[in-house]
Amino acid sequence: MLGLETLDLNNMNMNFRELILDREFEEARKMLNKITDFDEKIIDYAFDDDNIVYYDFYKFVLDSNNSAKLNWGISKLLSTAFCYLDNAYENAYEYLKKAIELDSNNYDYYAHQISFYSLPVDEPIINKNELIQIFINIKRMKKEDKEIDVFINSYLSKEEKEDVYKNV
Repeated sequence: MLGLETLDLNNMNMNFRELILDREFEEARKMLNKITDFDEKIIDYAFDDDNIVYYDFYKFVLDSNNSAKLNWGISKLLSTAFCYLDNAYENAYEYLKKAIELDSNNYDYYAHQISFYSLPVDEPIINKNELIQIFINIKRMKKEDKEIDVFINSYLSKEEKEDVYKNV
């Protein structure tokens, strides 16, 4: 029984991918509730195929459902698989800010913001003051988060660290 379920799931994933590649976005969207880890699958497909159609599909879905999760997913897609595109990081950050606007209590969204601080771009996407505010927001959510403390210690001066911890 388990083998048949796996086979059906693999077939469904292949059909989903083929529908996107064929730009049959409406049909692919109908399958979304059956696809687990949809955002991760799209990123994997995008890395495998190096085809902008996956971004187009994400935009298509986002246009009809402007959710925090979809904005975060498209942000991850742009900042990973399509990071080589002009302004990919800047656009990814805008989607991430929209995700936070729609769901300001999601720790993962704030944590993802940190990665935009030290990117190899001409103009910084976030400045030090914005980074400090991000750290404050994260520490307010999870005061005991030791992973974030590592980033705080790596990126901030002693005075800046004190500023973060006194504002938590």
